[in-house]
Amino acid sequence: MPNKPFYFFCHKPFHEAAEVIHALEDELLHWRVAIKLAIFNGLRRSELFAVDLLKHVDLENKVLRIRNALTYTKDSGIQIHEIKKGSRRAKRRDIVIANSLVGLLEDLIAQRKKERMGNKKSLWRNEKHCLLLCHPNGEPYNPPSMKNWWKRFLKSHNLRYINIHALRHTMVNLLIELNIPLPAISKRAGHSGIGITSDVYGHRIQSLDELESKKLNEALNNMKQ
Repeated sequence: MPNKPFYFFCHKPFHEAAEVIHALEDELLHWRVAIKLAIFNGLRRSELFAVDLLKHVDLENKVLRIRNALTYTKDSGIQIHEIKKGSRRAKRRDIVIANSLVGLLEDLIAQRKKERMGNKKSLWRNEKHCLLLCHPNGEPYNPPSMKNWWKRFLKSHNLRYINIHALRHTMVNLLIELNIPLPAISKRAGHSGIGITSDVYGHRIQSLDELESKKLNEALNNMKQ
């Protein structure tokens, strides 16, 4: 049975997503990159926190390699591990980086390298990671910090609230509206198969199909007159 519709930018998705992107211009560089990756590449929050700028970002080929997730528990603390959800394809996927993100990623990589040079004696886990979302010493932010920042960001710019994970749903919705083939959308989103994409987003696909059918009917009927 298809899942119930969820809350994301769906009323005017392109307009609302564009508003968020425009509002990001005044924010810190790492937040600008993280939110754009969520919108353009559909990363889960745990995947965003695990992005290693030196290992996973290939600027020459404009490819982002999704390989890990970062999670936090009271018992184990911060853990960076393989993605647990989905098939092997979902756990290891390569996504093309949007042109508008290339320059931002270059700047952020340069910033992280400078921070690492200034914190040589206290780098988190002996320089093993160069994370997208971290303190100057390389220690990752606590995952809930993104939720708190996101709430403040939307409120300060008078933007409609959706949760962080819904940005991922927004990406899929935008691609559906652009008539991108479902297999390509499924692969980009990291779903284990096209059936998952169809089940979760079936209501959006159906509503757009109905709209297309209505427009086609009107166009053909107008041709007769």
